Amino acid sequence: MQISENDEYAIRIQTENVAVARKYFTLLKKTFNIGADISIRRNAYLKKSRTYTVLVSDHEEALRILQATKLIDEHGEVGENLSLVKNIVVQNACCRRAFIRGAFLASGSISDPEKFYHFEIVCATMAKAEQLKNIILTFSIDARSWRERNILSFTSRKAVRSWTS
Repeated sequence: MQISENDEYAIRIQTENVAVARKYFTLLKKTFNIGADISIRRNAYLKKSRTYTVLVSDHEEALRILQATKLIDEHGEVGENLSLVKNIVVQNACCRRAFIRGAFLASGSISDPEKFYHFEIVCATMAKAEQLKNIILTFSIDARSWRERNILSFTSRKAVRSWTS
């Protein structure tokens, strides 16, 4: 989310995964009937690496998305709703599963399941790690969070297969 000097909002989503960029673009189009701009930047040093940017630059459209996803309240105040009870994004099981997959795509890693099952997601704060842990617990899967690094991980075969299938 970007806020200009004139208090106008824009949404910029960056990813190195073309499928993720395509999914964001499709979700914005289907859910909000918004045509976002897409740009592709090639890394000069790593010639194979590309960064895809999905941009909603229109203030009204960005504001509508931010209010619908509860990232801005009715007064226009920016905030994050870490409560699982009130958060609209994780009310349904399918939405919680999508939320976890999105968190994994953003900052997760997985070991080779042939050797050892290990799935982890690095979170920006411990509060986010705890929120993600609570969401995962709704599926009866044991997850551990590591306070010193804001990492959420689980190693059970059932858990890893559940999120990779």
